[in-house]
Amino acid sequence: MKKKNFPMENFNSRLFLRVFTFLIIFSNPALSETIYFNETGGIANRMTIANIENRGLKGKRVRFSLKSANLMDSKSNKFLGDGKFTDLVFPRLKNTDEINKPRLPYLALFMEGRPSDFIVDVREGPVKKVSNILPRPNLKLPCRCLKEGDEIEPLDRETYEDEFNELYEIDYLGDFRGIEISRIKLYPSRYDGMDRELFVYPKIEFSIFDKSKNIVASHEVKDLLEVDSVTNKKFVVVGPERFFEALEPWKKWKEEQGFKVKLISLEGLGQSAKDVKSFFRSEYKRDAFSWALLLGHEEIMPTNYVKTDSHDKTPSDLDYFTMGGLRDNIPDVFYGRFVVDSLQDLEVQVLKTIQFEKGAYANKSGYKRQIGIASDEGYDPTDVEYLKNMQNPLEKAFGLRPYKFLQEKINSTPENINKVLNKGAIWLNYIGHGEGSTWPSLHSRSYHSNDVKNIDGKGKVKPVIIDVACQNGRFSFDNRLGERFLNETKGNDSLIGAVAYYGGSVDISWHPPAKMAVIINQILAKGKSTHLGKLLFNGQMELFKKHSTKKEVIDNLKWYHLLGDPSLRIDSIKN
Repeated sequence: MKKKNFPMENFNSRLFLRVFTFLIIFSNPALSETIYFNETGGIANRMTIANIENRGLKGKRVRFSLKSANLMDSKSNKFLGDGKFTDLVFPRLKNTDEINKPRLPYLALFMEGRPSDFIVDVREGPVKKVSNILPRPNLKLPCRCLKEGDEIEPLDRETYEDEFNELYEIDYLGDFRGIEISRIKLYPSRYDGMDRELFVYPKIEFSIFDKSKNIVASHEVKDLLEVDSVTNKKFVVVGPERFFEALEPWKKWKEEQGFKVKLISLEGLGQSAKDVKSFFRSEYKRDAFSWALLLGHEEIMPTNYVKTDSHDKTPSDLDYFTMGGLRDNIPDVFYGRFVVDSLQDLEVQVLKTIQFEKGAYANKSGYKRQIGIASDEGYDPTDVEYLKNMQNPLEKAFGLRPYKFLQEKINSTPENINKVLNKGAIWLNYIGHGEGSTWPSLHSRSYHSNDVKNIDGKGKVKPVIIDVACQNGRFSFDNRLGERFLNETKGNDSLIGAVAYYGGSVDISWHPPAKMAVIINQILAKGKSTHLGKLLFNGQMELFKKHSTKKEVIDNLKWYHLLGDPSLRIDSIKN
């Protein structure tokens, strides 16, 4: 094993994650078993949705036809406690991911309306019981920071054993431009934690009706939101009036693209987050704009501070743009920030944005490069596996050559990363730890915000950065990695760094942000994305399908922010 050099205060959190991975994978050879729910062989599990009618109203019937499931056993470890746990794999179904609860198969469906609008009838059909089984639970991993003493939390056995789940659950997600969205999770099984019994209903049927109208439902939340059809080109910019002169070239460029840009002086609104929020609500009610840009860092532009799992005062702009009331978690507007302190900072970001959209690079070879940086930690999947799932779609769809910097490899250094940035690259994914001003998950030393100054990328393509790490995306002006990638220059005429950055403002969780980053790249690879803000929004919404724990998805919406222009055209990546 290669010797790693890292600060001693970072030892505990990294050691525990590696020990956890080792214990899970190597503690005992896994035994696999397939259970069959009928005698029909060679047929995969199926779930069908059909239209049905009741009292003149059209509803949906979801029928499960489960043929088999795979059970993979592994011995317990120090984090799971006593007993043999089992991975349940039902082909074509995802497993739940609630902490300290058994991982059970489910199917998600999205519906227009609130939970109270729906009636659900369940016909269970025959049942198959699996006795003396402990479905593997999800353990709470540390955040992606490097705090001393961070550990994986052992299984809360009391919570696990109290489990006796219902066959369906409806969550209200929020409102998008007047469309209320709920998610129903359908479970073809029940688990009794006290008696250690799994009850599988291979022929279960769910009939779902809206109480007052024909139901609108889909497997894909994007089908209900209809983002493209309801998006206009009305653009509202809020910031100190002294910034408006430097913003003028950007405004002119956007208006040439058909945007109707409205500049609003912060001085005329007030100096509190409440004042800014009140303005956005009234302006949206009056003109239903689709785009917004904030000017200034945390101390210049008033900022909301909200409660999330990691911090009671998480800096978040989300609340400015959720127009549907207290329980609304879906932004109605695509938004971003130019995190700037001076006119010079703003001029730099304006120039980089226009340069990127015009493709005004002396050397365009960067259009065929992507950069990926991953830690050597994580489990199910590891960060290396996540990175592979991020880079493969872009390589396959657009021929973007992947440059990989894996923590376990000796080439993973700040100098080598900058060598590729010097040549130019259009996309960069980082997944690992974060400390606010660093990417620590490299082989030797961390990539620090000061390393951005060593990039010499004059005339080269600047990337969009998707950062799965803690703290780096805070929109303060205290040498945070994200804002330095946007604001740093080298000389009077050399733009360096990145054109846009998407990252977390506080400590973030382990898996949801990583899943989101994979989804964003997968959507981008389909070749239909034209504006960065829409792409990021669609990635966040798809996370409601890929991750069952609503609170964790909402936290992800609260702490992730775009530093840059949400209307940034990204269709050049296809060229």
